[in-house]
Amino acid sequence: MTTAAGPVSAEITQSLIAAALTDAERLHAWLDDPAALGHYGIDPDAVDLASLADFAGLSEKIRHNPCRHDLPLTFRILRLLGIEIEFFRDYTALSLARRRMGLLSLEDRLDGLALFVEGWAAADQTRSLVRDILLHERTLATLSAADGALAVVHELSSDPLELAEALRQRDPDLAGVGREVRSVVYERASDGRCRVLEIDGSLASLRHALDEDVTGCG
Repeated sequence: MTTAAGPVSAEITQSLIAAALTDAERLHAWLDDPAALGHYGIDPDAVDLASLADFAGLSEKIRHNPCRHDLPLTFRILRLLGIEIEFFRDYTALSLARRRMGLLSLEDRLDGLALFVEGWAAADQTRSLVRDILLHERTLATLSAADGALAVVHELSSDPLELAEALRQRDPDLAGVGREVRSVVYERASDGRCRVLEIDGSLASLRHALDEDVTGCG
């Protein structure tokens, strides 16, 4: 790493890397405005901020490895789409903020991912599939751990059961998954049985196109 005056000291280099990997907000600020590195006497062109951001994303992904048990299909679709690092790189700032609030448990991490994916996906067709399966798996995990009756509603861009089935295949055909905005109800009865149902918006009633008992929910 260099400046106009010559090589930057190892101490400054190490401090810069440490700051980038431990302070996602600062790293994102540098990505938005590389010229800010000039404050430290560093030539922005001499720093590969994108690689630092990717490394931070890899670190975040590793930090969330315990979530794989509840989100196996989410991690699978991220890998299939080749956006694992991108996803966790974009999540670093929110994740850091949540850790600073003491939200460190597995449940907190799962909730953080579910909160993040809503805004991250927005109207993007590819990212929406990630959102759909993450919310699907997170909700089933919530129902499984719940006591008594519980219902959760999500607006998704696909049939979550069809998407989950596709992702369980050896060679998933994601292009073949039907895409249509729908409201889906996840329901746990007092006896522990769980169902996934779709709301028919025009009739404001439950129809059974997605009515299916979900195993492993109690």
